[in-house]
Amino acid sequence: MVCSNKASHTRAEAVNKWDWLYGALALARQVASSVVPVSFIHFALADNVVKNWDRYRTLNRCIARTQLGAEPVPFFHNLAGGNPEATHSISIPARAGITEVMLSLFKRFAIVALFIAFLSSATKAQPPVTALAMAPDESAIVAGSQAGIEIAEWPTLAPRQQHDVGITQVHDLEFSPDGTRLLIVGGAASEYGEWKLLSWPQLKPIATRIAHGDIIHSATWLSGERFVTAAADNELIEWHVDDGSVELVGKIGGHSRRVLAVEAMPQQGSLVSAGVDQVLRVWNAQNEPIETPPRWNLDNHTGVVCDLAARPGAAGYLASASVDKTVRFWQPAIGRLVRFARLPVEPTSLAWSHDGERIAVGCADGKLRIVNPSTVEIEQTIAAIDGWIFDMVAASDGSFVVGGTAGAIVRVVP
Repeated sequence: MVCSNKASHTRAEAVNKWDWLYGALALARQVASSVVPVSFIHFALADNVVKNWDRYRTLNRCIARTQLGAEPVPFFHNLAGGNPEATHSISIPARAGITEVMLSLFKRFAIVALFIAFLSSATKAQPPVTALAMAPDESAIVAGSQAGIEIAEWPTLAPRQQHDVGITQVHDLEFSPDGTRLLIVGGAASEYGEWKLLSWPQLKPIATRIAHGDIIHSATWLSGERFVTAAADNELIEWHVDDGSVELVGKIGGHSRRVLAVEAMPQQGSLVSAGVDQVLRVWNAQNEPIETPPRWNLDNHTGVVCDLAARPGAAGYLASASVDKTVRFWQPAIGRLVRFARLPVEPTSLAWSHDGERIAVGCADGKLRIVNPSTVEIEQTIAAIDGWIFDMVAASDGSFVVGGTAGAIVRVVP
């Protein structure tokens, strides 16, 4: 980067303004990743914040060397889009005195202190519910969060039991096909992934493993003896269960970014995975181990894919939700996009009704939207919680359980 001496104090004020703001955002991203669950939208924003902040660190080094002004340089004005052609102009500050330097430093320290104070107070609140599962006999709801798992009566949602499973962040809960085991996955962001297999309803440990180079976001059972975990290290891992012991079958690469969702389609012998790289990858999982490379790479989405859900009662159909504000319906076995529904806000989770006639879409505005998969019309919009919906599960009576911000667990009857 070239530094010149053509600048003014007006330009200096501009760069100071954006410099400390972006610095605070980058720092907050690092701190928040260890305090609150990191969502798919957070990933999309944070990646661009860090990329842009690298530019500002370069500017700061230039300032430190010269203390001279410079020509205006571009910066991204759209964190989510990251379009380098769409720019505003700011400049490296002109020669500044001690007072200006101290004011700049004060602003940086002040904003950092405010963020830390905010995050500290946030940790005292109830952590968000990031995973839900319905007990096989529909006698209870299991909710996962940073506090472990909570078991509540169904349908009253009266708390029954709190259980610390020893996982820093719980991201998914999956019952085995026979309903006798509960798989819990999560870990610590940017550090490791972890899963635990417990007996149900006794909650006795069967097996546990530290796996993946980053937190596990999703898991699915291929059969009573096989399950797959998907993580932020861009990988899937296939596991085999045998008489209480669990063995690693193989690691599956193919995604270029974090994998946020994985869904088994046993009747088709398929496995579908998706995430930050926006591509649904369809794998042949009929035999062990899963075949590579993927059978299909479905790239119709234009944003991060955050959830997948196989349609019950209609073999071969699957729905995907993306921050491109669409829910798309697929026949993955033949690589076909059937149709898609547009939403007014970003969807965060999916849950099919038991008869497969409707799909509930949880959204970032805390509302539940009921979509008809045949007409792709939004038939109902129901206010569910204040804040984000992180996960949902359907009940046989047609209602849905919603979990999200501030530990909210709500039953919604369309």
